[in-house]
Amino acid sequence: MTAAISRIHLAFDLWTSGNNFAIMAVSGHFLNRKGIQQQRLLALARHQGDHSGDNLAATLVRVAEDWGITDRIGTLVSDNATNNDTCTTSFFSSINPCFTLQDTVDRRMRCYGHILNLVGRAFLRGEDDDVFEEETQRDSAAPGAQALASDLGGWRAHGPVGKLRNIVKFIRSSPQRSEAFQQLAKEADSEDNWLLHQESKAELRLTLSNDTRWNSTYLMIERALQKKSHLQSFLLQRQVSGDGQIPLEAHLTGDDWLVLVELKAVLEPLYRQTMLCQGWGEKGSQGYLWEVLSGLEYLLDKMEAWRIFFDTPSDEDIEQSQ
Repeated sequence: MTAAISRIHLAFDLWTSGNNFAIMAVSGHFLNRKGIQQQRLLALARHQGDHSGDNLAATLVRVAEDWGITDRIGTLVSDNATNNDTCTTSFFSSINPCFTLQDTVDRRMRCYGHILNLVGRAFLRGEDDDVFEEETQRDSAAPGAQALASDLGGWRAHGPVGKLRNIVKFIRSSPQRSEAFQQLAKEADSEDNWLLHQESKAELRLTLSNDTRWNSTYLMIERALQKKSHLQSFLLQRQVSGDGQIPLEAHLTGDDWLVLVELKAVLEPLYRQTMLCQGWGEKGSQGYLWEVLSGLEYLLDKMEAWRIFFDTPSDEDIEQSQ
């Protein structure tokens, strides 16, 4: 980095290690003497104390000082957490007291992938996102069957996505049910003799969403739509056998499936953008700035089209209002 012809831009993030230590990962981005873009892992630094912005900045300053690059820092890249605003201000004020508040604001870059994640989560969960996550984590801490029953009950109130998530979790939470579902799918496929990209639908496994990434919900919906007939047959079979663990009111109705189709269509552009911005940009693609800027325009156009579509009253709505 001492021979870099550009400023050195730092990206950082925190997580908790398996032995419960707070770790800050810091990477440096710069152009080498040949003008070739470089990325280097600079530190996996132990972070001490709370996660306040000032405390995060102190850890980041230590990393920059260890590398002797405090006078060459360009920008900081991090997720959209509020404490990272304070961290950026505190960091640049520490390494250069001449910086104004606006100078520090101008050197704060927000992670595009994290922005997409927040948009997807907000669309799926609304304003009660944090409360819903707390309830989910509390239910997960309950023992065995109690945890499953509590978890299913909590999600049931969240519409078609909640119903689907319950069904998928119910199937996946038991090896016996998973095997029965796969066997049913194989039998159905053998009768239809239908292949998808040289792969039988029966071999496709159900995908369960998680609480961290919204795109896991998109993938769950996408896979469920591919296996819709298998899911319907499985639930009907359980109902006929008298198994009431998934009550009839928790089954997906025709309208529920239509909602899932629309959700997939709305979320798909977000998912594609998330995939495009991952990786190490080479030869003008896969994470370059032009892709981020054009991606934002693309998403704004898509979301505006969906807003107009959903704001336009249907013929049925017009008839009911008359």
